[in-house]
Amino acid sequence: MLEKIRKLPDDIKLISNEGPYLLFHVNKFPYLIRELNQDAPEWDFAVYGSDKTDQAQNDFSQGRAALILFPSIVDDFSTLYGDKAAVRVEKLTEGLFLYYSGEDGDIYFYQQPDFVP
Repeated sequence: MLEKIRKLPDDIKLISNEGPYLLFHVNKFPYLIRELNQDAPEWDFAVYGSDKTDQAQNDFSQGRAALILFPSIVDDFSTLYGDKAAVRVEKLTEGLFLYYSGEDGDIYFYQQPDFVP
C-alpha cells in the first residue's frame, strides 16, 4: 500500500487512522479521522465525506484527499462502537471509490479520481 500512496499526485492530501505511521513512511502528515477522537459515538453511521464542517471530509469529498484505512480501523472504532465497529467501518466507506485494497489496508476516494483510467 505504501507504494500506491507514494504514487499519488503530490497535491492529494491524506486522511488516515494511522497518522504517525504514514508520516514516518511517506513523510506526509495526514489528517486524522476526527470521529476517532470523540468522546461519544455518532450512531447515524454516515459515509466519510458527508460532514462538510470537517475540513478533512470536505477535502475528501472535493477530490483533494485520499482516505487510507489500515486494518486497525476496526479496533480503533471499537472504543466508540463496541461490537458494531465493523458495521461502522462498512458504512464509513459505503459507495466510495476503492482505489486499492490489500491485507495492509485500503485506499478510498470519494469518487473515481481523474488520474485513474
